[in-house]
Amino acid sequence: MKKSLIVSGMVLSILGYGALVSHLPIHNAFAQGSIAVPEDKDGLDQVKWANKATLTSVEAQKTALTKVSGKVLEIDLDKNHGTIVYDVVIYDGSTVKEITLNADTGNVLKVAEDDDGEKKVEHLHATSDVSSKEDDEYGYNQVKWANNAKLSLVKAENLALDEVSGKVLEIDLDKNQGTIVYDVVIYDGSTVKEITLNADTGKILKIAKDDDAEKLEQLQNK
Repeated sequence: MKKSLIVSGMVLSILGYGALVSHLPIHNAFAQGSIAVPEDKDGLDQVKWANKATLTSVEAQKTALTKVSGKVLEIDLDKNHGTIVYDVVIYDGSTVKEITLNADTGNVLKVAEDDDGEKKVEHLHATSDVSSKEDDEYGYNQVKWANNAKLSLVKAENLALDEVSGKVLEIDLDKNQGTIVYDVVIYDGSTVKEITLNADTGKILKIAKDDDAEKLEQLQNK
């Protein structure tokens, strides 16, 4: 989950009749101290989007795979120019593609090269994984993990839904203590849960509240 960013900054004093500061470079305007930037709300927005989407993530994956055959690396709900969409990332054996579908109609809106696809393919045959920090941000290890995983993303999703019924917000491949896993995030109608499954056996390793679940509950109780 995304964390609040702390940006270096300093308080600017306005003396006399005022000074124009809007054109000052950012690095000069924020040189010391700290100012908290509001946290990304995507995790909370996904719940709202899931409640409005008529297409399930399983249906989105099936449609995406008719356009690009391969291994699904991840899927998540997003909003693009006011339209709720599913972004499905697929490795087709040579490149990584991102298929964007309308979450209501299922229409394919866009098929494009994934922004970090080239790097993901480069790391396919790497002897070691890239750092967890880089992978969290760019998903560079996903292609390699998908090639090693025996369980498909669709199967992992169905197994997770057997444990927690609800609406799937996102699914991705990860590595936990040396084991390749699927993390499936589901909104069950009251809270958000993350189900972690072994990507080979399908065994449920953990069911826990997602990082954004507490914030969601606070909003619902207001």
